[in-house]
Amino acid sequence: MSNDPSSRHQASRRAFLSGGLKALAVLTVLPACKRDNGPATCPDTGSLSNEDIEARKGLAYVEIATDSWRNCSMCRQYVRAPSSDQCGTCRLMKGPIHPRGTCKAWAG
Repeated sequence: MSNDPSSRHQASRRAFLSGGLKALAVLTVLPACKRDNGPATCPDTGSLSNEDIEARKGLAYVEIATDSWRNCSMCRQYVRAPSSDQCGTCRLMKGPIHPRGTCKAWAG
């Protein structure tokens, strides 16, 4: 490349446009890669007995796991809901279970 100011301007403009096109391509493709994360929350525990609620607390169930590899959707005890916008269930505790939740009884 020469030291001519116009050629430096052309090169930086070319780099800018190239970077912009790459960013646009990434932003276009990312929504298609979105995973189904289930419903926003699974709060409907109103029909559970006090014993059922205590069992959930005893298993330390939380709706959003801090370790994404140990979430309910990857657990053997999790029963998927018929629709991705619904909460699943668990074989070990009663009530709605969020697919991204977790508890102490997680089994991979």
